Amino acid sequence: AGRGGAGGGARGFKMKGPDLSLTYEIDLKDAVLGGKRTVTLPGGRTIDLNLPAGVEDQQTLRLKGMGGEGFGGGEPGDAFVEIRIREHPVFKRKDGNIHIELPISLGEAVLGGKVTVPTLTGNVAMTIPKGSNTGGTLRLKGKGMPGKRGEPAGDQYVTLKVVLPPRPDPELEAAIAKWAPDH
Repeated sequence: AGRGGAGGGARGFKMKGPDLSLTYEIDLKDAVLGGKRTVTLPGGRTIDLNLPAGVEDQQTLRLKGMGGEGFGGGEPGDAFVEIRIREHPVFKRKDGNIHIELPISLGEAVLGGKVTVPTLTGNVAMTIPKGSNTGGTLRLKGKGMPGKRGEPAGDQYVTLKVVLPPRPDPELEAAIAKWAPDH
């Protein structure tokens, strides 16, 4: 006696709702810039996801209170979104830095000059030094991934690749024929 009626123990029962987990794929440019994306959660509900600039591949973002509904007035669960960054055909990420291979002409390699280089935030001008060779690497400071917690941004490394014209150029052939015997 004295315990209350049948079912009285269930009165006031509260339980946190279930957590939800999902994977969300983004492009490398989205990882650099961050911003809002609309994501559909399991069950069909859509939410705005704030991607931080410089998000890492396989980083999990916690969305407090965006999971399943609680029971008996309990608080909702959380949603955990694992970020996956798709590979880019040109830009490769290594830690906080970005790497690309840049084709340059024989003339640019020998004589040097200014070229346009793509970055994830737009094109920039870069000077190719005289006498550059395939495999030479130049750095664009601060053009990599955004820095975190006050750290500086990463860099973009540009590996040069000397490319000859698709068809033999008679003037180039003549110049090389004249130059080659002495070198």
